[in-house]
Amino acid sequence: MASTSNQELAFTYSQQDIPIFVGQDFGLWNVLMRTVFVSHELWDVIDEGYIAHTPEEVAAFTNAQKKEHKENKTKDAKALSFMHQGVSRSILPRITSAKTAKEA
Repeated sequence: MASTSNQELAFTYSQQDIPIFVGQDFGLWNVLMRTVFVSHELWDVIDEGYIAHTPEEVAAFTNAQKKEHKENKTKDAKALSFMHQGVSRSILPRITSAKTAKEA
């Protein structure tokens, strides 16, 4: 098998096998990231988005709603973390202001 240097690759992988977008081959990176999100059961927060609620709104939720809200908030934070890990340092500033994974 032929060896490929990192300079020839359009993207690299982080330690958690998250492909890192470096500015080329966005379509391929997008497919690979979708697979990461699906495999971690996070695609719904990317696809549908996460709706943040005020503390007052959450206080009025039923216990089941509070549990679901907390789970969705955690899933969104995890997906956003993967997004941050999945781009190079030169691209990261473009998404750091995003509050949710869908925004990024």
